[in-house]
Amino acid sequence: MDRKDIEKKVIENYQRDENMMILVFAQWCVNNDLNPETLYETAYPDQIKNPALKQSLDLIVAKEESEHIPDQTVLSVLSLYGNDDLAYVVSEEIDKRAKKK
Repeated sequence: MDRKDIEKKVIENYQRDENMMILVFAQWCVNNDLNPETLYETAYPDQIKNPALKQSLDLIVAKEESEHIPDQTVLSVLSLYGNDDLAYVVSEEIDKRAKKK
């Protein structure tokens, strides 16, 4: 495997993992009765038409069919990929939910 093949593989792996992060975020939103597109738009108003988010929306399942995704998991995954603005918006939603209880 030459250097170019290795670089290509690294990029493919990163993109696959980034898509998984977006899927975790979108499913967490659905599980918590939140609209993933609305939260994403709040965090990134200049990136409303994110193709990876659109693709993830096709893969999410109904809240009743999904496994529980802990708040800390979604925050950790978002932070891991440098989505600090989105992690902040998610944190605000978690705080709102906590205040309602």
